[in-house]
Amino acid sequence: MSSSQQTLDTPTDRLRRRLEADRQKFIDSGIYLAEPEHSFLEDVTWKHIGRGYQLVTNESVEAANANTADTDSTNDHSDDGETRENDPTSLLEQAVFSVVVQITYDDCWLTPCGHWKGPNQVTKKFEDLKLSFQGEQPSHEVFAEDFITSVSNIRKLIGQQITTTGSDPNAIQRGFLIPSRTNGSYLLKFRHAVFEVSSGQSMPVFKNDADLPISQKTDGNASDTEADGAH
Repeated sequence: MSSSQQTLDTPTDRLRRRLEADRQKFIDSGIYLAEPEHSFLEDVTWKHIGRGYQLVTNESVEAANANTADTDSTNDHSDDGETRENDPTSLLEQAVFSVVVQITYDDCWLTPCGHWKGPNQVTKKFEDLKLSFQGEQPSHEVFAEDFITSVSNIRKLIGQQITTTGSDPNAIQRGFLIPSRTNGSYLLKFRHAVFEVSSGQSMPVFKNDADLPISQKTDGNASDTEADGAH
């Protein structure tokens, strides 16, 4: 067979096919920030929860509204404890999205100890430590343009928040979407807690590490993540 008849399947070709397949899965999921039609914008809304506003699903808002109507109809027959249990905000579900980024070396704090060097103004106790990193536009062409679309859709979500809360549209936005210090592009900042608060249930007591189940033999760092962005 001549070389002109051969089809070479290079590692680059295989990588591209895999990334394209992953990208299609993200799009089909309906929660991809770079989804071309950005239809997910119609499925979420901002709601005041606790001390601020959170992005939640419209489906959970409908469930909360229905629960509020049921609670109002029976409120005269409920005590304070039952009223707290029927708090409609407890039914609201945070909107969770997917985005593909390339982790930057700048301001990356993903070591197991989070570069902990003792109490400081931001983190007074080790258990309050949050690992963080910044994501920039991926270098691979399959996801490069998607990052630009993701930033555009994030700005739309921020615009929804400004409209909902009546915030100053000229105010400096801080947090998830941040401007790059080296060029005119944007970065996405992610954080997650190292530890989470226990539910209060008693934990099993083990004499030593050898008694631990394999899945619990860790170096003491929890792996549950918590994104502080529009996650």
